[in-house]
Amino acid sequence: MAATFSFLFIDDVYLKTYTPVGKSIDVDQIYPFVGEAQDIYIQDLLGTPLYNQLEYKLYSGLTFSQPFFTSYEIELINLCSKSLAYWSVYLALPHLSIGIRNIGLGRAVSDNTSSGSLEDLRYIRDEMKNLAEFWAQRVVNYLCENSEYFPLYRAASPDIYPQNWVYDSDIYIEEVYKDLTADQLKLLQKYIGK
Repeated sequence: MAATFSFLFIDDVYLKTYTPVGKSIDVDQIYPFVGEAQDIYIQDLLGTPLYNQLEYKLYSGLTFSQPFFTSYEIELINLCSKSLAYWSVYLALPHLSIGIRNIGLGRAVSDNTSSGSLEDLRYIRDEMKNLAEFWAQRVVNYLCENSEYFPLYRAASPDIYPQNWVYDSDIYIEEVYKDLTADQLKLLQKYIGK
């Protein structure tokens, strides 16, 4: 069941400060994608129970101070915020390049700049995705290393169960780990969750 409250992990100042969108761009064009990116990507990392708990604490107007937030929760939100910023730009880029206008689809042009090609757009989106995935993997690693402080991370959920591995890859690893030592298996179980 979805939460009836909503609060974003980052604001427009965070977007302008920590992403390449810069201070000259109208953040109102990107900011609507923050909520979507948070619901899609960050909830997928945390799982619905932990995501709802953190979102509710932020929504309730609680400050980043103890006892409302533990130091572990503050660090987790900071890591999630970095991933979220890049996912937000990733989602917004196609809409910044080609927008829906009264006459249909249109490409924004300026006297001082030329519009980038579709290949340029793909390249920049890939860079934003790589950065978002890097920080998302840091979130997963942090949660696995500190799982005892986040009991809701592995809590049963009828909605979204947390994703343990975030990189998109075509590499398949055989599920038979017969040649691994007990310590190697334990490490794999910690990070892969199997």
